[in-house]
Parts: sequence; structure tokens; C-alpha cells
Amino acid sequence: MRIPIKGTVVPNDYKDFYSFWGIETTCPGDIEFALSEAKSDDEVVFEINSGGGEIFSGAEIYSKIRGYAGNKRIEIVGLAGSAASVIACAARSSITPTGMMMIHNVQSGCEGDWQAFAHESEVLRECSRAIAAAYREKTGMTEEELLSLMDKEEWMTAERATALGLVDEILPAANGLYNSVATILTPEQIKEARSALSGKAVEQEKLNLLKLRR
Repeated sequence: MRIPIKGTVVPNDYKDFYSFWGIETTCPGDIEFALSEAKSDDEVVFEINSGGGEIFSGAEIYSKIRGYAGNKRIEIVGLAGSAASVIACAARSSITPTGMMMIHNVQSGCEGDWQAFAHESEVLRECSRAIAAAYREKTGMTEEELLSLMDKEEWMTAERATALGLVDEILPAANGLYNSVATILTPEQIKEARSALSGKAVEQEKLNLLKLRR
């Protein structure tokens, strides 16, 4: 059984909003539901390709995977970044040769006076230490070593992540044929398309409301 952890990691009650805009997400509820469908003799493979997202949702997913008593493993098939790198530490893991991991400090926004910013700085520092605990459990590295890497926003190849102990092994290369040429939309084209599609969605919602009133 394969359970995808892909796109942005979000809280359960944010998922519908992201889905409205067609943004791929994973929330703790997705993992809980998928695990409830697993059979006792299944090998559960958590397939990660995510740049991360909301850190406490990532921590909840990490805990759900760690707490699952059945046969399980993690495969990083693309990127395990930020909150997704924490999730990747929840079980024995492997990474595709072209995969990457990224770890960094917890981030947030803040408004207010100097006291509010000073307080937020301390909160972020403690949150980063909490995240480092997952890396420390996986690697055996010291908190100081890990926080130093997080300060730098460390991007790691499969070899580097494996050498540090954040991943257990590199997946063997698969045999197959792949496209050598692809058309990639620019961020501007995607933004323009989303704007056009959202306009259509709003108009459709207006039509739906009119139909209900008749």
C-alpha cells in the first residue's frame, strides 16, 4: 500500500481552500484515513515529494507514522523539504538518486512593537529546536550541529542526506524510458492561468447561487 505525501503540508481545515485553487496538499487527516484502510499484512510505503508547509501539521503526520505499528517505510521520490523533511525521519527511509532534502529554521510572520518581535524570535528559536529533535533522533547528531545546518538552510543531495543519516539508503535506479524534452510553463503563465480559472470559478458560483434562488 502506497500513501502519498505530496504538495503543501496543511492543517485539516485548510485542505478544501487549497483544493479550490487546484493546489496539491497533504493534511494529517489524509494520513489517518489512509492508515485506517491499511490491512494488517500490508507493507505501507509513504511516498514523499513535498516542499513542506505548516510545521505542526508536519509534526502530527510524523507522529502518526511513528505510531503506526504495522510494516512501514518511507520513500523520498523527489523533494523532502522543510516540514516534509521532518516527516521523512519518522521511519526507515530511502531516497531516489535524484532526490533532495532541505532543512531550515521555522519561519513565520509578525506584527507589533519590538516586544512582539522579540517574543516571536524566541518562539521561532524554540520551534526550531523542537524540529531538530526529530533530526537528532534519526541521525544521532548533536542539537548544535543540526541547528547550524538549519541556520544555513541546508539543501542536500541524496548522497549528502544519506551520509548525514537523515536517510537510510539510496534507492536503486529504475530501468525505463523517459522523455528527454518537455514543455515547462513559466510561473507567470501558471499565475495567469490560475487567475483566469479562478474568474471562471467565481462566475460558476454566481450561476449556482442564481439557480438555487429560482
